[in-house]
Amino acid sequence: MTYPADHLALNHMARPELTVTELYELANRLGFGGVELRTDIGANAVTTPTDARSAASIARDAGVLIVSINALQRFNQWSNELDRQARVLSELTALCDAQFMVMCPVNDPARLPDSETAYDRLCESLEHLAPIVESAGIRALVEPLGFATSSLRTKQEAYRAIESLGLWHRFALLHDTFHHYIADEASFYPDRTALVHISGVERAVDEPENLRDDDRVLVGPNDLAGNITQIKQLAEAGYTGLVSFEPFADEVQRAPDLEAALRTSISWIARSVSR
Repeated sequence: MTYPADHLALNHMARPELTVTELYELANRLGFGGVELRTDIGANAVTTPTDARSAASIARDAGVLIVSINALQRFNQWSNELDRQARVLSELTALCDAQFMVMCPVNDPARLPDSETAYDRLCESLEHLAPIVESAGIRALVEPLGFATSSLRTKQEAYRAIESLGLWHRFALLHDTFHHYIADEASFYPDRTALVHISGVERAVDEPENLRDDDRVLVGPNDLAGNITQIKQLAEAGYTGLVSFEPFADEVQRAPDLEAALRTSISWIARSVSR
C-alpha cells in the first residue's frame, strides 16, 4: 500500500507562529489534503466570527480544505458555560467551512470521577451537544485523551456512549496515535473514525500514560508509539480519511526548517507504510 501526501493534513499546532495564510501556503507546498485550525495558539487562533470568516475566505482562495477547529475543552462535564462555549465554537466551525469541531474531555487529576459517573456525564454532554451541533450543520469529533489524569481515556468508551445514544449522525471518533499508545488501547473503529492525528514518541518511559504533549514529535524511525502499525491497521480496515500531523514538542515547533522536517517525516511514513 502507499500513502500519498493528499491523504495528509497539518495541524496549526505544528507551528503556532504561522498566520493562517502561511499555514495554508506550507500545506500547499507539501501537497497536503487539508489543515486544522485552533482556538488556543495565541495571535493566530480562530476565536471570533471575523477570524473564522477570514480563515474561510483565504482558504477558498488558496484552494485549502479546513478539516477542523480544535477544540471544545472539557466537553464531558456539562454546564451553562460549556453550553455557551459549544455554541460559539460550533458557529466558528460553520463560518470557517470546516468539516469538524474537535472535542476533548476533562483532563484533571482533581476531577477524576468513578467510571460509572464519568460515563453518565459523557452521555449527558453528548445529548446536550447533539442539537447544538445539528443547528450549526456540522459534526463533532470525540477525541479521548490517554493521560492517566483523563476522564475519557479510550475510544472504546466514547464508542459505547455514542452508540447507545444513536448519535453517529452528529458525532464521530478522532483516533490520535499518541493517545492510543499511552492509553494502551487495542480497539480500532475505522468505520466510526473521521480523522486521525499522528505524532511520534521517542522518549522511553516506564509508564507511557505519564507522557505529556511536550513528548509529541514528528513520526520517524525512532518512534516508540507504533504510528506506522496504527496507520496500517486503520487503512487495511477501511479508513480512508485524512491523517493529520499534530506535534506539540518545542523541538518541532521551533525547528529551523519545519518544512524540511515534515518532508523527511512524510517520506519515512510513505516508505514504511508501503513495506
